[in-house]
Amino acid sequence: MKTSVAICTYNGEKFIKEQLDSILEQTVQVDEIIVCDDHSTDQTRKILAEYHSKLPEVFKIIYNEKPLGVIKNFEKAVNLCQNEIIFLCDQDDLWKPNKVETVLCYFKNNPDKEAVFHDLELLENDNILKSSNWESIYFLPENTDGIGVQHYLFLFGNITTGASFAFRNPKKKWNFNASSTLLLHDYQLAMHFAAASTLGFLDEKLGVYRLHDNQQVGTDQNNTQKRKVIYDTFVKSSNLEKLKYYEAKSKYWKSKLNADDGKKVVHFIKRETDILKRKHLQSLTLIQRNYTSFYWALTNKFQIKT
Repeated sequence: MKTSVAICTYNGEKFIKEQLDSILEQTVQVDEIIVCDDHSTDQTRKILAEYHSKLPEVFKIIYNEKPLGVIKNFEKAVNLCQNEIIFLCDQDDLWKPNKVETVLCYFKNNPDKEAVFHDLELLENDNILKSSNWESIYFLPENTDGIGVQHYLFLFGNITTGASFAFRNPKKKWNFNASSTLLLHDYQLAMHFAAASTLGFLDEKLGVYRLHDNQQVGTDQNNTQKRKVIYDTFVKSSNLEKLKYYEAKSKYWKSKLNADDGKKVVHFIKRETDILKRKHLQSLTLIQRNYTSFYWALTNKFQIKT
């Protein structure tokens, strides 16, 4: 499988060399590196030109005349990728030497998966932190055993990081929604593949995510405690309370995603809602069951419209 790397840069002179070197030092070499520079004003362009001059057959550098912003710049980079597997890449992180080899092996062994993400070590002030990226955003693989990774993504927020994301190239033109900074390119891609139940994950730390003040895209660490509370509350809540949460999430995603992905997500949530409704009704007495069914039908309560 041939590979492409989609990188977006903006004033990344401080760390871009380390990032590019870590890509070039893989046990399995990448075939193509697409870099879209979003009108940098520091030495980033000069550095990119040096790499292109050394490996013109690998590097394709595009300099934006006007800034596009991180979402549309990644859209441009991804749409320029020609090969079967596309890796997203930030400008300031590091890849472990076996990242490409491991991800390609995953795709080979999981033909039903179209996208995958992995864990990352966190680097701050040249020190590797004890907590990994997944731990910092409260994504614990064991928590997906009962609900599935796409379920986790739909209900509790983004668990993917662009620096850890790779996917099969569908040979289509992507059109990311740039209207919301809460729904970045990596989240939109994850939702697209999760909606089709083709998103997987690798429980390995295949990269190093650098934490610093000037990064273009960051992790969602500030919401860790909030997400933990939401997850724990959801797991412990009654079926009726879960139905209310599903209903709210269905309306949210229907308004945020494109028509096709939104429909798939809502359909997925409807399936889960129907299962929960049956479980709830089974827990009631016959009289309660008949009354509740009649009430729900009469009020359209918990009717997820697809």
